[in-house]
Amino acid sequence: MALPIWNFQYEQAEKVVESLMLQQRVAGVLVTDMLTGRVLTQRLRDVDWRPSADASPPSGEGLLHKQAEVTFNDRRIATVDVWMTEKFLRQEMRSRLFAVVLQTLVVNLCIVSLLWVILNRRVVRPLKEVELYAVQVSCGQSDAVSLPSSPELVELDRLQSAINEMVAELQGRLLELRHTRDRIQSIMDSMPSLVIGIDGQERITHWNRTTELQTGLDAARLLGRPLAEALPQLAVYAADIRQAIERMEPVSRAGLRFGMLGADRICDLLVYPVRSQGVHWAVLRLDDVTEKSRIEQLIIQTEKMMSLGGLAAGMAHEINNPLAGILQSVQNIQRRLDPLRKVNIQAAQEYGMDMEQLAIFLESRQIPAFLQGIRESGERAARIVQNMLTFTRTTCQDRGSVNLGELADRVITIAATDYDLKKKYDFRHVKIVRDFEPDMPPVPCSAMEIEQVLLNLLRNAAHALALRNETSDPPRISLRIAREGDFALMSVEDNGPGMEKDVSRRVFEPFFTTKSPGEGTGLGLSVSYFIITRNHRGSIDLHTEPGKGSRFTVRLPLNEACTPSPPLEERTEA
Repeated sequence: MALPIWNFQYEQAEKVVESLMLQQRVAGVLVTDMLTGRVLTQRLRDVDWRPSADASPPSGEGLLHKQAEVTFNDRRIATVDVWMTEKFLRQEMRSRLFAVVLQTLVVNLCIVSLLWVILNRRVVRPLKEVELYAVQVSCGQSDAVSLPSSPELVELDRLQSAINEMVAELQGRLLELRHTRDRIQSIMDSMPSLVIGIDGQERITHWNRTTELQTGLDAARLLGRPLAEALPQLAVYAADIRQAIERMEPVSRAGLRFGMLGADRICDLLVYPVRSQGVHWAVLRLDDVTEKSRIEQLIIQTEKMMSLGGLAAGMAHEINNPLAGILQSVQNIQRRLDPLRKVNIQAAQEYGMDMEQLAIFLESRQIPAFLQGIRESGERAARIVQNMLTFTRTTCQDRGSVNLGELADRVITIAATDYDLKKKYDFRHVKIVRDFEPDMPPVPCSAMEIEQVLLNLLRNAAHALALRNETSDPPRISLRIAREGDFALMSVEDNGPGMEKDVSRRVFEPFFTTKSPGEGTGLGLSVSYFIITRNHRGSIDLHTEPGKGSRFTVRLPLNEACTPSPPLEERTEA
């Protein structure tokens, strides 16, 4: 019964034999029926190594022979003989080994993938969530995230709980630290002083808002930079700052010059050393005391003026008495040398003199001019004393209705005598432009005081013109008189160099002057201010720009009665 069964599989056996013969390293395949001993099928290679059904079985030392049995229902029904080369055997073993290894790798990869999924879900993912939460807390973003969910493993749950507690503690400390830092910065920013913090190497650690506004420097770009590099103006005080840090003793320096947004200010420097956790650093405070210094100087000058006012009353009698004698004597000499007076003619005839010849002699020797100069100098000295007394007056004197046009013409005539040969300055070389409004009503004022004010303004304008650079535009002073409502307006404008802002703010301060020592007292505009505001209840204003000249404008009330002078505080505020 084996033969029919084998015959039933004969075609399949043929296919197996043919597939084996496709391998170049197989020399032959022979299938033999064990019951009959008949060769069922064979494929043997001939001498040309081509498959053939009629060739004889191969033989040789280089071939390997392998025989196997074919069984069916535990009965042996056939044998299979295979002749092959060693290389084929090795290749076949290698193929089988590769298949085994590949199967092992696939199995291992599946196991690793399964383990990775389990570990990622139960271990890695919870740890990543905790890590992300910790990073966000450290970056200050914990408000936007929530605590990660508890993991499935007990050990990881305990670890995560400990980490969450640590993060919560860290978050609280960071929040407290942030609040403390913001509170300190708010305190520093609220201070009107310039506050700068530096470390032991003099690098900037703090920079308040006032410092940023006054210096125009951004704090974000300066933190960590050396102080001397950010503010070179403080480099000269580096030794004092180091001394304060090393000795842990405060250091102060007063009256230093510090530039703030292009303006030169007077500041006081205070260096406070600080020791924190064994580290030394310092806080620098710069206080702008420019206005304080100005007020102190003003108080000092005010005390001088008060002393001057007290001395003026006593000096008036001491100076006016000899001045009166000088002026009276000069007047008498001029009268007794007058050739037209009958008394002088009679006295000359008694001594055999010709009065006309005497007059010619005196004129040739310029005696009348000298006498007139003595008289004018005496009158000028009297006016100076009178101006000094202006500071102590509380009522107006010698008031009347004054024609400002005629008064201005007289003042211009007087100012024409002002010259300085050393400075090549002569008032007569300045062009005067008159702009007087016709039908100008009389002004109730003191003619002598308004004369003094206008003379001061004209002379100051002329002196400013002498300091300007050479230009094609000739020196010019424009004098304008007009009515403005209930006030008479009188302005003096020049085309000189003008004034800087810091100078124009102080021109009315007593003893303030831009002239060299010995050339001015700084009282002219201050006296003028008192005369206009205190004695006449008017106003005097200045409009000036560097390079564009200056204009002083005086306003006098046309119908206001004389009233007491305002207190000193009003003048200071003005």
